[in-house]
Amino acid sequence: MRTIDLRGTNSSQSASWLVFRTVLWCVVLCWLALVVARFGMCLWLADRVSDAQAWRFVLREGFRFDGVLLGLLWFVPVAILPWFAWGQRSWAAAVQVFTAYGAAVFTLIIFMEISTPSFIHQYDTRPNYLFVEYLKHWREVGSTLLKEYPMQLVTGAIAVPLCLKMFWRLTASVRVITPSRRLPVWMMLVLSLTLFTLFVLAGRGATGRRPANPAMVAVTKDHLVNEIPLSSAYTLLYAIREARNNQDGGAAYGVMQEAQALQIVKREMGISAESFVDLHCPQCAIKLQLFRDPNRSIL
Repeated sequence: MRTIDLRGTNSSQSASWLVFRTVLWCVVLCWLALVVARFGMCLWLADRVSDAQAWRFVLREGFRFDGVLLGLLWFVPVAILPWFAWGQRSWAAAVQVFTAYGAAVFTLIIFMEISTPSFIHQYDTRPNYLFVEYLKHWREVGSTLLKEYPMQLVTGAIAVPLCLKMFWRLTASVRVITPSRRLPVWMMLVLSLTLFTLFVLAGRGATGRRPANPAMVAVTKDHLVNEIPLSSAYTLLYAIREARNNQDGGAAYGVMQEAQALQIVKREMGISAESFVDLHCPQCAIKLQLFRDPNRSIL
């Protein structure tokens, strides 16, 4: 553990810079992960983005919603961190917890972005509440993933730990420096309020009455292009929040009469109405097939 000698007239400024440096390292690394992931998705879906003429839109709104996600995830930790700069032991413990939280956020971002291509391939949308709702049936989901997406599972199992290790190494420099003098209380208050205000404004993402939300990016006819500026961690957390606010909870499904639903199912099955003869199983049908044989006919 290396200690910065803060004796002299610039002790407050040096300690405050130590706080800002710690915040910058963790937040910027998370932001770079979001930028790289969005760049890769843009390359993957370049044809759809070009057809929607949305390159400028994706870049502009992507920058804003990265700020929204990071602001919402970081506004509490960055407001608390300056209050621990009053001694070496308190700062050493606080910065360890702070960077560990940063590692958790970084891992969440990486994991969600790695999971996104498979989810898009299945549902043509970024991860939403279905991502967690189907975990109730984890055996079925697990077997499906092993059969359909083995390479993606292997990639995730390798990439996530490697990215986590990279984050921990890159933030090692902020964990080995401690102030030799405590930060004045008035400076702690100023830093805390400043960081809190900046991250809350970023998390709000708008200056109007309503904060930024996915409806603000629904400007093209291609719904997936509209979702590119939104990170997968954001869409998942937003869907969970909406589900908690929904009285019914979970995914929002439409309401339909049972008779109407059965009628649609029977029609889409392409089987004549006379084949549905079991009253106890309305969707079950008897299908007769005639197999031709040179010597005999079997019904």
